[in-house]
Amino acid sequence: MTMKGHSYSRAIAAMGVFFIAGSFLACRDDDSGGQGGMGMGRGGPQATVVRVAKVAAGSIDARSTYVAETRPGADVRLSAEVSGILEAVYVDLGDEVERGQILARVRSGTFSQAVGEARASVGQAEAAVLRAGVDLDLAEKELHRAGKLHERGAITGSEMETIEGRHRSARAALELARADERARRARLERARIDMANTKIAAPFSGAIAERSVDPGALVSPGTQLFRIIDTGQIVARFAAPSADVARMAVGKDVEVSFDALGGPPIRGMIDRVSPLVDQQTRTTAVEVILDGGDGVRPGMFARVTAVLESREDVPLAPVPALVSRQVSDVDQARDGVFVVRGETAHFTVIEQGVRGRDYVEVLGGLEVGDSIVVAGHSQLRDGGAVRLFEEREDRAAASGNEREGS
Repeated sequence: MTMKGHSYSRAIAAMGVFFIAGSFLACRDDDSGGQGGMGMGRGGPQATVVRVAKVAAGSIDARSTYVAETRPGADVRLSAEVSGILEAVYVDLGDEVERGQILARVRSGTFSQAVGEARASVGQAEAAVLRAGVDLDLAEKELHRAGKLHERGAITGSEMETIEGRHRSARAALELARADERARRARLERARIDMANTKIAAPFSGAIAERSVDPGALVSPGTQLFRIIDTGQIVARFAAPSADVARMAVGKDVEVSFDALGGPPIRGMIDRVSPLVDQQTRTTAVEVILDGGDGVRPGMFARVTAVLESREDVPLAPVPALVSRQVSDVDQARDGVFVVRGETAHFTVIEQGVRGRDYVEVLGGLEVGDSIVVAGHSQLRDGGAVRLFEEREDRAAASGNEREGS
């Protein structure tokens, strides 16, 4: 026999060994019972090991969390309202202040003098009004006497017109004196206001966030002096989708947490909802009021969690039970669950309501008490055979792993 013939015989022999080994493995696979997955065994389709849970009635909340930025309840920049030398500054950065507390003072000598001069000017105007009033009284008496004399023909018409003219002049002089008095009183009030503005007072209780000047500085109207913020109340502002805003209401409680602080959430309350929708993000601004303290500072980032919708005593299905399957060749995939009846799992399309983190409200398709698959359904199909997962299987597998490890 040639070398070529020997090679051909060896190849035939190798193929025979491979065929026998393959047949042996196939028999082993066929003899193994359904230990998970889908396939065909001696007794028909292999059962998929699944874990199930019962549909139960309960309460559910639809919650949503938003990232918010905090700011003080009030934030005001105080500026000088008069020109002059800043004579004294009584507060510094970080100081707590009360409403009405004097924070700084502008030198007031010039303004005090202006008040005195304006007050004297008002006194002169008052005297002028008094004189004009006396002159008008005399003119009225003269007019009254002249009228009687004119009726008897004792004075001429020309003389009567002259007396009437003096009466009109006296009345006009009184009106002019009164107008001058009002103008001088207004200047006095302006001088008093300027005098009062030499003292810069806190408009509300809070803390000094910025101090921009020192004593001796020359200031003028508009010069920024301080920034004061209300630390007693913090506002958390966030943007929410329009669909969420429709389920929010002013006065509704929310939970506010701070990653930088840790600890339990702080209670807040929705205070304002903007009537506008941002054209770019399609979101709406929402403001939440919360009490300050406990390390909360304006400018910190927060997480605001709001309950958008609540349901009581409704059928609930665990979220892990939800799968998407194509019901027919022409339909798109739909969400549903596998309901276990006996040893078979049937895919059932459900109508969902409020969805929470762990459960979803079932509006239709299931009833309380139904057993649904929550694990092991990744490859499961409608009508597939199933076997319920038991805890002892886990213990047996763990024991086997320990023996292998030893």
